[in-house]
Amino acid sequence: MQFIVHASCKGKPPRQLAGVPYFNRNTLLATMMKNREAVRYLVAPDGFGKSVLACSYADLVNGLHNTMWIEGGNPCFFRDLDACTLLPELHDATQPGFVIVFDDVPLLGQKRRSEFRKVCRSLVEEGREVIVCATPTSNPLRGFESECLCLNPRDFLYSDSEMESVREIVLARYEDLPGRTLAARVPALAHGDQTAYERFLADHIAEVDDPATAALTLAILMLERGTFEELEAVVGAEVGYSDIDPLRVRPFVEADEFSHTFSAQGFAFRSVMRAFAPHMGHVASAVGADGAGDFSLQVASILLEKNRVDRAALLLVNSCGPHGRSQWLQENQGHMLDACALVSAEKVYASLRSDRWRSVPALQVASCVRLAFLDASETSLGNLMKMAEKVEYPLDLRLEAASYAFLLDPYGTFAHDLPSLFAAQASSMRREAKKLDDAYSILWRFWSSRSSAGTSMTEGDAFSFEGRLAPLAAACFVRWWKMVASEETSSDGFLADDGTSCEAFWEELWRASCRLLSKPCKGFAQRASLALLRREMASLCESTQHLELPQAESLGDCLMFEDELEVQKGAYARSKAPLLGEAASVIGTQRVLCASKHAASSVPALYVRLFGHFEVSIGGMIIDDQDFHRQKLRTLLAILVLEAGHDLSCGNLGERMWPDSTPSAARHNLYNLVSILRRGLSLADGTCPYLYRPHGIVRLEKENLDSDVARLGEVCRNLRCDDLDHVAYARLLEQVQDVYRGDFLPTEQEEPMILAARAEWKSKLVNSLQHAARRLVAMGDSHTALNMVQIALSCDPQREDCYEQLMTMQARCGQRPAAIETWLRYRTYLKDELGIDPSPRASQIYERIISGTI
Repeated sequence: MQFIVHASCKGKPPRQLAGVPYFNRNTLLATMMKNREAVRYLVAPDGFGKSVLACSYADLVNGLHNTMWIEGGNPCFFRDLDACTLLPELHDATQPGFVIVFDDVPLLGQKRRSEFRKVCRSLVEEGREVIVCATPTSNPLRGFESECLCLNPRDFLYSDSEMESVREIVLARYEDLPGRTLAARVPALAHGDQTAYERFLADHIAEVDDPATAALTLAILMLERGTFEELEAVVGAEVGYSDIDPLRVRPFVEADEFSHTFSAQGFAFRSVMRAFAPHMGHVASAVGADGAGDFSLQVASILLEKNRVDRAALLLVNSCGPHGRSQWLQENQGHMLDACALVSAEKVYASLRSDRWRSVPALQVASCVRLAFLDASETSLGNLMKMAEKVEYPLDLRLEAASYAFLLDPYGTFAHDLPSLFAAQASSMRREAKKLDDAYSILWRFWSSRSSAGTSMTEGDAFSFEGRLAPLAAACFVRWWKMVASEETSSDGFLADDGTSCEAFWEELWRASCRLLSKPCKGFAQRASLALLRREMASLCESTQHLELPQAESLGDCLMFEDELEVQKGAYARSKAPLLGEAASVIGTQRVLCASKHAASSVPALYVRLFGHFEVSIGGMIIDDQDFHRQKLRTLLAILVLEAGHDLSCGNLGERMWPDSTPSAARHNLYNLVSILRRGLSLADGTCPYLYRPHGIVRLEKENLDSDVARLGEVCRNLRCDDLDHVAYARLLEQVQDVYRGDFLPTEQEEPMILAARAEWKSKLVNSLQHAARRLVAMGDSHTALNMVQIALSCDPQREDCYEQLMTMQARCGQRPAAIETWLRYRTYLKDELGIDPSPRASQIYERIISGTI
């Protein structure tokens, strides 16, 4: 009976819902009011707000006074249910009109399910209102739904008007979410950040508790949108509308039973990968895949067919082994180039850390070509030159590398070096040239003529510019023509028999080049070559007045490719720049780029995330070692990250981490922990370049380390700069939201060093945001300042000065009702949590808002 007595709400919400912010969902409450004589059966996965809705209903009906809240997971619930005493105890403890909520009722056996139905039916017949909250997997009232008033998961998704209410609560973070995806309308996700998405998916996996079902969910989220047939190709089984079950099991998925299509947008790819990472092995084996890599390769191939190359590359880098990535890239890099996805292809190649995989000639040359187009630096062009020099490489690859190096070199550095190189190897190259594909013969003619290898362009079919590499060869000829015209070089190799310059050759070359530009082109090689050809022809026209380019309307494909290439260059620059690269350019300061530092090093970068959740990755690959689930190991790594680059005494550090142990025992524990950490951070060759531990000292090397701690520190420093403009502050605000995902190492609640670091970083961030807000107010940008203060208050809801600043900002932005609501929330917080009244300063601000003087 004590169990039932303690279940009484007595006018207060249940303990687990105390302090949870929510608004009344009037449409759902009205639906529940329609038939109060039936059991209200709320069936939805965790995170859909079943319990909150039940609580708000009880609050609406009787102010939570005549309400019994019974936890379905409580052992006493099972005990009374098995003993058949639950119904008489509830009958004795309640009266007609009471609201009885059975919350989170788990999966019940047949006998328990029958007894539970009897309890619910009898309570309703006796005049009590019954609400049952459960997940679709447990479904304790299965077969009894027809007698209930049921709300399914789709009913719990936020409507447009409700999403507007959400925007008012979390205005600064989710301005773009309302109405976009079903995922954005899930209550827990609409109110949360990206970590909420990970928790939601983790709960989904735990709830379904079936690897095959989880595999289908993973395939849906990886593909994001597609057809049932594509899902069947991944999971190896027939997939229908009932298998997806978008109304109950996967309410975040839109599926069309007639067109056999689905869409599951709204989940960040990295959130999906982090949530499913611990289960990838079981998921892959459940659908017959040979490991997680094989499963991911199947998905990546489908994504590639749909030209979703960026997503395919991200999937490969995060979940496939180097062998799988290498094979996939060799087979598909041509497709990736044709889709103008240079950055994605380069990401996959860069992830192949072992020389065993990166030494494949086709992959090496393709990477050099991509990098040359993306940044055209001396390094990338020099790499192309090295590819052309390697006699062990096939001649076709060497010719292609030489041609691109020649054309992409803005200063003509390689104009003389390359012909000399081929001249030195003329005899061996002629033998290999006989075996060349016809498409490469025209490139061979150009380079053999330039290297005085005995081939004249005035002989034979020299004027036949045909084949897929004709634009590339024509661009090389035109560039050489420009050099001859400007007398930068001699015209040897382009002379007629009488020794005079072959004007006919140049004229025919121009006509052939114009024809090539006017033809439609397909594939990266042709489009890139035509873009280079157009550039060389335009440059030649500037120096030779009698030549004219074709009309612009005939250059559509070429100009479109140049636009796409500019987009890729921007994406590549952003991928290589640090988090604050854009803000740094606005500030005008020169900084050493973290990404460039890691790119220049042969050691893959170690990245540690500590804000919001714990994550460690090396070279972009997330480490899911079981040892990293140990709390002390996480604490040690967090301390080392905070003190990166500094020597820490093992004795002092051990005593701080184990204050109740003897000094020798503490040191012994620390040495064991450091050994485990070293093993977890070791590379494939067994070395650990990140951790340095001489006798009595431990240090995390700073050179190859990146962390959200360092990034947030840079953000805070930039926020306190006084010479930024509005655009820079707006970018910094976006970066704050990206880096600061929650408290510092939130799972640690007892370690004093972690608690001190958490408070320090929270204070540092809030102070920086407040400083930036004051600067924005002085610049006349109150709206951006308001966003700054809202983020500051969400980071530390206990800061009184944040409430004061927020009220002031809201009033200045014309949001006087919101300012009053902030005041009421602030006053309630002080009274309920601290038992004190607001400060005189805050009260004065409120009075000025009421009087309209602010």
